[in-house]
Amino acid sequence: MATKQIVDNFVGSVDVNKTYTIAELTKILKASAKGVVPKGENGEPVEKVKKPASAYNLFIRDFMLKAENKEIPPKDRMKAATALWKQQKEEQQKEIPSAV
Repeated sequence: MATKQIVDNFVGSVDVNKTYTIAELTKILKASAKGVVPKGENGEPVEKVKKPASAYNLFIRDFMLKAENKEIPPKDRMKAATALWKQQKEEQQKEIPSAV
């Protein structure tokens, strides 16, 4: 049903007597899709299942939120966080003996 709503909104927004560029048509299509909620077979809104955060995402979030890191500019904080993540990952790989 959502596709039909989007197409109906799009068709209603386009003037067939005017020439549009691809960019203009894309903009109109995106505007037509805004606010349209996808519905399932029973007509109920479909809820998106959010995938759980990875270990990397959790590490970065925690690092960025630490009070001692608030003084550092965000760009530098991110560089430090990724370097620390890489270092910890390499240390973990050294601890695990290879199965060769």
